[in-house]
Amino acid sequence: MTSRRDRGQQPNNLSGVLQLAVENTVPGDVPNEREEMSEERTEFLRNVFNDLYCDEAKEMKKTVDNIKPLLGSADENDTTVKVACLEQLQELCQTIDNASDFHKIGGTEILKDLLADPNSEVQWNTAELIAMVSQNNPYSQTVLLNHKIMPLLFKLVDRDEASIVKIKALYALSCMVRDHKQCLEEFSELDGFSYLVRAMQGSLTKLRIKASFLLNAILRMDPKHKDVVQKMGVVEQLVRMLQTEHDNTHEYLMLTLLTLVQDHEPAQSDARTPDLNLHKLLKDRQKMLKGKEEFQEELEYSTELFKLLFSTEKVCVDR
Repeated sequence: MTSRRDRGQQPNNLSGVLQLAVENTVPGDVPNEREEMSEERTEFLRNVFNDLYCDEAKEMKKTVDNIKPLLGSADENDTTVKVACLEQLQELCQTIDNASDFHKIGGTEILKDLLADPNSEVQWNTAELIAMVSQNNPYSQTVLLNHKIMPLLFKLVDRDEASIVKIKALYALSCMVRDHKQCLEEFSELDGFSYLVRAMQGSLTKLRIKASFLLNAILRMDPKHKDVVQKMGVVEQLVRMLQTEHDNTHEYLMLTLLTLVQDHEPAQSDARTPDLNLHKLLKDRQKMLKGKEEFQEELEYSTELFKLLFSTEKVCVDR
């Protein structure tokens, strides 16, 4: 019996490529770490990888073409096919080469229709695919920006009733804006910070955490956005959120508040507003969290905030 590889078929993933390389290595002929790979072996692996990526690009195009006739359809069978195709594309786009090729084979053209699909499973899988394509990929981030994908993701975060759609849409937004100046500028111009604050004020715990985490990350990536956020009154809103019944989202809210006020006098001034009573909140929070290992990070954030804002007084918790 001959194997699939004996019949000239190439592996369809990285594990298969590595296995093929092992199978084609003569025992005792493995170079040590100081020896350079032979030209013959280098050429062999280069051909395998080229064939692999060529095959995967063709597979992506075929999958995209299978979706196109089904766009806008609410038929149950069509929905099943769309979800299966999206899952296949997610798997293929795990490599940066395929993620970049996704646009080149026409994949970006179907995203808007899929985000507006009547089925929530199609929507959240599309958002997952966008996250996969754009993560750590400046080329794809720029392509998605130019195709006006960001406003559609905002809409899903703000209005969609399915919690998983909101969470995945926010995840996609996070992947789009991370370490990409143009996307971040567009995010700000489209009032993205308001969307984040509303998500942080909502009832969905996971969304609140992710929105807090993203806001904190943006403020650290580009501190100039602190001016925008401060003028929106976000300091007060964060403090009001921290005054609600304590839960595990408060750690992220406290960190975001700390990031916002660091090296930003206007935000510090807002935080010291007597009506907010942040002074008492922080002292009470430190007392409540002291000795509770699961809240150690929040305790540290609150202690740092107290020292930064009210440094003339003795902090009630030893670091």
